[in-house]
Amino acid sequence: MALSQTQVSMEAIHQFLHQLKKNQKLREELAETLRVDKDWKVATDFGEKYGYKFTSKELWENIQERQQKGETWENDSQPVIGVENASVQLDNFLTAEENHRLLEYALQHKSDFASSLTVDLDDTFHLSPNHRRSLMLPSCPDVAELVIHRIHQVLPEVRNQLLLQSFAISGIDSSLTAHNDGHFYKLHKDNNSIRLATREITFVYYFCKEPKPFTGGELRIYYNQIKKNLFAFKLIEPRNNSIVFFPSQYLHEILPIDCPSQNFADSRFTINGWIERQVGSSRGANSRDLMLTLMVMISRSQKIQMLSSFGT
Repeated sequence: MALSQTQVSMEAIHQFLHQLKKNQKLREELAETLRVDKDWKVATDFGEKYGYKFTSKELWENIQERQQKGETWENDSQPVIGVENASVQLDNFLTAEENHRLLEYALQHKSDFASSLTVDLDDTFHLSPNHRRSLMLPSCPDVAELVIHRIHQVLPEVRNQLLLQSFAISGIDSSLTAHNDGHFYKLHKDNNSIRLATREITFVYYFCKEPKPFTGGELRIYYNQIKKNLFAFKLIEPRNNSIVFFPSQYLHEILPIDCPSQNFADSRFTINGWIERQVGSSRGANSRDLMLTLMVMISRSQKIQMLSSFGT
């Protein structure tokens, strides 16, 4: 199935959505375009690696659902976020006993860890050592539940601080990771494919030996776009027994770790995961992400000027 790709800017998206709301002919052209059963991939300003992929059917169903609810896109743009709203970090998240239990669990399961995988826009998992280096334990339900139970308790306040509207939760997914000497995770998003699109809030719970046996490993979160390819960012220190929450749509990266001993026990450990919305649940302030795909049809109408096009 051919894949059409279009690189666009948020300014062009909002301009197009405004015209779509007022222009019946444009809506008819959109419907005609989406009758063709094909995949569409819309890239962000960061290029092909970061983008959104939808089928014609999925896009059209999303539009019809909004029309039935009488929703518009007029107020869907992301609010201006200050550094205090880009993320929320809570210290002393678990009891000292629970924190120690997590560390003991990780050390006891050392042999079960494997190299971390990445997922691309086609929802395939693969090793990508130039983009991500760390170890991962995909399933740890017993200890992960300690973190998830506390997340449910603090979630309403976290959501308020992040300026996110309420949404129906389908579940909370998690894994256990270990970053040791030289490990990193380059710039990425957590919800940039159909399979991952329901991720709304990312969380990272940090635990490690004390005193901390490594340096680096900070989480850098990019939020407000200042101009093309230039974002404001917030740097998160990986403090033991703290947890950080941020919207899954934000680009972020893990800076390289310096762990002189290179011992597994001296790693930067995390329980990280995602709070996922139910399919069909309103995304609130984040709903504009789904509307990125509306830009795929402007190549027909030519009513909006594309910044660039590439590939078919």
